[in-house]
Amino acid sequence: MRTRRLNRATRIAALTCSIAAILATGAPNGATAWAFALSERLTNGTSFPSDDLEDAVRWSKRPGSLVDDKVRGLGGGVEYAIADDFCDTLLPAFLDDPKPDCAALRSAIREAFDQWSADHPVLVFTDVTGKVETSLPPKTARDPRRGYGAEIDILAGTPAGFPRPGPFGAETIFYFVVADPIATNGRPIAGNTLTSSDILLNPTKCFYLDPVLERATCNHFSSLILHEIGRTLGLGQPDMNPKRNWDNDSNPLNRVVIDCEDPLDGLRLSRRIDRGAAMISGQGLAQRVQPGLTNDDIGARDFLYPSCGAS
Repeated sequence: MRTRRLNRATRIAALTCSIAAILATGAPNGATAWAFALSERLTNGTSFPSDDLEDAVRWSKRPGSLVDDKVRGLGGGVEYAIADDFCDTLLPAFLDDPKPDCAALRSAIREAFDQWSADHPVLVFTDVTGKVETSLPPKTARDPRRGYGAEIDILAGTPAGFPRPGPFGAETIFYFVVADPIATNGRPIAGNTLTSSDILLNPTKCFYLDPVLERATCNHFSSLILHEIGRTLGLGQPDMNPKRNWDNDSNPLNRVVIDCEDPLDGLRLSRRIDRGAAMISGQGLAQRVQPGLTNDDIGARDFLYPSCGAS
C-alpha cells in the first residue's frame, strides 16, 4: 500500500508552480542545460511533470537476495540471468566476420552492467545465469507484477514472441507494484517498486560487436544493451518527452549532483537534450555506437539510486 508524505507533496506542489518560467527558456536566464528523464510509463497522463518524481519506479533496498532468500531488490545485487538459448538464437544476426562467440556476448553484457554500477556503493549487479531460470510472465499469470525469472532476464526471440512487438533491436518491459520502495539511504521513498525486468533482443534485426562495423541500419550490441539496462532501472528516454526532463543547474557539461538524503532538492525542468546520452531512444530504428554513459545518464541513475557513501 502506498503512503504519501505531506512535506514531500507540499514541496512537489511548490516545484510545479515554479516550472513555467523555466520551460519557457529551457533553463534560468536562457542558459543551456541538459537533462535526464524517468520512465514515460509513470507519467500517469497528467500535465504536471513533477508527478514523475513522486511516482518514479525503483528497485528497493531490501535485505536478502533472490537466489538465497527469494527476495527481489537491491540486496545481493540486482540479479540478472541470460537465457540458455540466447546466443544460439542471436548470433546468426551478427555482421562480424568471424562472428563473436557466446563468451564475447556475455562479456559485453557484463561490461554494460559494470558501467551502470561504476563508483556506486549500493547499485551492483549479480550474474545468476544457471541459478535462476529466465522466464517471461506466462499468459495465464493472474498477477505478472509479482515477478518471474531473475530480476533482470535477458532473452532473444522473434517479434511474434514479444509481449510488445516492435521494429527495434530490443524491447524492455518492467513490472512493478504500487508500493513505496526503500531508498538507498535506507528509508521509504514515495514511488513504485520494481519486481522484474525483461530485455528482449530481436534476432530478425542485425547486430555487430565490433564498433568499426557501424551501420545506420544495424544495432551495436554493447550500446543497445547499455541503453536497455537503463530502462530496467526505471530510466526514461529524454528525447521522447522533452517537456518532462530534469536537471539541477544550467551547466551543460557537469555532473547532475543528487543529494542522497533529499533526491528532489534543486531539480528543475530543462528541455535541452544531450543527444550523446546512452538513454536517447534508438536514434532511428537501430542503436548506433555509444561510447559510454554521460553525466545526464549518471544523473538519472543517481536520482533513482542516490550514492550514499559506504553501503
